[in-house]
Amino acid sequence: MPVITTAIIIAIGVAFAAPVRSQEEANGEGEDTTAVETAETAPVEEGSEAEASLPDTDSAAPDTLTIQDLTIPEDQLSLLVEPLTLEQLQVEADSWLYVLQAWASKVNQTEIASRQEGQLLDDMAAADQQLEQARTKLQELSGQEDAGEELNVARADVAAARREIARLRSRELSLRLDESFLEALADAEREQTISTATEVANDARQQLLALGDSSVVDPISEQVEGLNEAIEDYLVVQADLERVVPGTTFYRSLTRQLEQQREEVAMLLEEVEEISELDIVLPTDAELEEDLRLQLVADAARLAAAQPAIVSRLQIVLNEFARKGGDTEVYDNYIASVSGLDLDVTDAEGLTVKLWTWVQSEEGGIRVGINALKFVSIIAIAALLSPRIGNLSKTLLLRVGTMSSLFRDFTVMTIKRAVLAVGVILALASVGVNLGPILALIGGASFILAFALQSNLGNFASGLMLLVNKPFDVGDEVKVAGYWAYVDSISLANTKLKDFAGNIITLPNNTVWGGDIINYTHADIRKINIGINVKFGQDIDQIQDIWMSITTSNPKILSNPGPGIFPWGTTFDYQIWVGLGAWATTKDYWGVYVEVLKGLQKRLQEAEIELARPLQEIRVDDASGQPLVEQLPMLKETVDV
Repeated sequence: MPVITTAIIIAIGVAFAAPVRSQEEANGEGEDTTAVETAETAPVEEGSEAEASLPDTDSAAPDTLTIQDLTIPEDQLSLLVEPLTLEQLQVEADSWLYVLQAWASKVNQTEIASRQEGQLLDDMAAADQQLEQARTKLQELSGQEDAGEELNVARADVAAARREIARLRSRELSLRLDESFLEALADAEREQTISTATEVANDARQQLLALGDSSVVDPISEQVEGLNEAIEDYLVVQADLERVVPGTTFYRSLTRQLEQQREEVAMLLEEVEEISELDIVLPTDAELEEDLRLQLVADAARLAAAQPAIVSRLQIVLNEFARKGGDTEVYDNYIASVSGLDLDVTDAEGLTVKLWTWVQSEEGGIRVGINALKFVSIIAIAALLSPRIGNLSKTLLLRVGTMSSLFRDFTVMTIKRAVLAVGVILALASVGVNLGPILALIGGASFILAFALQSNLGNFASGLMLLVNKPFDVGDEVKVAGYWAYVDSISLANTKLKDFAGNIITLPNNTVWGGDIINYTHADIRKINIGINVKFGQDIDQIQDIWMSITTSNPKILSNPGPGIFPWGTTFDYQIWVGLGAWATTKDYWGVYVEVLKGLQKRLQEAEIELARPLQEIRVDDASGQPLVEQLPMLKETVDV
């Protein structure tokens, strides 16, 4: 009976350990169940005895504050380490590092025990099958007279199979004497007992409901409730054990108390099984042996799933330690080396149990699920709030009349993206992601990009200046960098213009902001200017009457400010320049311009007012006695033609 054999071996180990424990108590190293103290954090040498068994932690670091409760909420831990000095934080970090090392060692020991137990069971099953086949072959050959040599081979096969089984039994005994294996096995047997007792208690409740007879049900119900209470007491001690640093005297004391609770549960389980009114069937030894292997796998997965919680708390201490000038490289390297879930893909059943245990673990799948739900929820809320906050900002900015539509749109877009960015940051922080390295990476990348993209950054700066100072807006008619066109679009990098032929002109913002900018449509009204040159002897009043008649008859010409003329010239030898002006709305400008220009042309022709042309005087010297044609060769060529 493997379970009974294990129990006997454990009892022998306890008996041999009792004198040693008594001597420790005689030397004053008694149990202290009121406080948890840390162990020395000196590195454990590979292959040493301390690597296989965790050291006693009762004599080290009495001033450790943060590992009194390994399940301390992370927000409380952050507040607890904030006022600590650098030296105190060093002690706290070393203590948590020891806890992590102890926990990782326990995870690995349990994983090794599960694989050793699984390999042993597989080898034992193969050896039993080999022995059965050899016996069957030997029986078949025993009745044959001419099977001499084959009979000897069959006998040899049977002997070899028996030797293999004996070797495996010896190997099993060696495993049962290994301290780490025994500890993992004891944990698995406790969990197995509680799991079986829980199933039996639930089954018994269902059967009691079917009985209905209170005279029969009440006594049995008391026994079942006693089993439930024992299970609950076990779970309470187990929860206390998970809060205590492994390797301490208090941890060992709770472990013994947990074993006592398991024994009480096992005893009550046997009593419930013996109740004749209930149909309770306990697992067989073979089933218990196989379940024990799977329980070892589940324990390893459960412990591995709880390890990230320890890492998270250590990281909180390290963040504060680094913030105050401490070097965390060694700690970070160790965390990276022990993180991750080790999966044995060759054991399909064990892999399924491990994954399912991890999914059900509070610090494993449940925690990942909750974190994923929080992350997605925060991102979703940010995505919903982003357009709403953007629209609200747009509504408020519309009340600022001096702000350009482009700058308003840019501000709204920035607000929307900022809301999303804040949502992402909050989502990452909610799942425990350390934002310090991420922000440092972004800062470093920004510094490098600033050098690599200096010209682009100049365009961005010029784009911001265009947005803020608003020399023009989209749709304005401007003259920029020698181009007379309409503004098609403005971005932080460039400005696009559409000329009168429909062509798109793209200008870097450095070019736009660094040159002259003329905005023809900056106001609601725009002046129509038409200049004509008339002969010096022309009646200016007649021209004024014509112009006033044309403008006053057009309903789109504004009366305030009204139309007018302005004669001007520097030389009055043959012409006078006359400026004709009128005002129209910016929207109607070009239509009105064409109308008044056509009207002006027609009225000038009707009034026979001739526009002046440049004159050039050519003086001919009559003293030469030569004909005019001879003096002007060009005129001679014209005459010849």
